[in-house]
Amino acid sequence: MAPKAKAAAGPALAGSIPEGAGRTLATIVTFSLLMVTCPLALYFSSFYGYFDGLYSLTIGIPPPEQRTVASAILAVVGVNLVVGGFIFVAFREVNDDGAKVKASAKKND
Repeated sequence: MAPKAKAAAGPALAGSIPEGAGRTLATIVTFSLLMVTCPLALYFSSFYGYFDGLYSLTIGIPPPEQRTVASAILAVVGVNLVVGGFIFVAFREVNDDGAKVKASAKKND
């Protein structure tokens, strides 16, 4: 006698996952990676002199003893830009589920 095949869990769970969950997860992963890499890249590129041309146009090239402070300030600005970008994308991504609920309520009436 052959054993009975078990039902796959995939189709049963498919109804419980919201429609835009994949896009939301991709957004969170993208901005999480940016939150780590952007400040580190800005800090070390500033510390090792890759932004000296920009510094000479604006505040002047910082002396070696103040290069750490200038690099840290640039990294903090980078973090704030990533957070602002995430907030902007998150507000644009909001789905209006209320309209779907109203439409299904009218359909049931």
